[in-house]
Amino acid sequence: MRTMMEAVPPGRFFTRDLYAEESPVWMETDSMFGQPWLWCSLQNYGGRAGMYGMMDTVAQAPAWAWSQSPTMVGLGLTQEGLETNPVMSDLLTDNTWEI
Repeated sequence: MRTMMEAVPPGRFFTRDLYAEESPVWMETDSMFGQPWLWCSLQNYGGRAGMYGMMDTVAQAPAWAWSQSPTMVGLGLTQEGLETNPVMSDLLTDNTWEI
């Protein structure tokens, strides 16, 4: 992963930390080895419906990651289904104003 990401000139590639609320990769890869990246929340698997989620983490971790990683460029929703938990989607997208 390091070899591939460092081979591309900075700013010519970006990636997503797809499940950052549970298993943040950016902390293990020196902020994605200097490439721009998005902090993403994977809210459901296969469109599974349910009112659940890591609300504390989604409310706090993106702003903390933004303060710690000079290459984080935004937030993303990694959804495998739509309209399954609007509370978590709203919570994450409200964070864009905090960053």
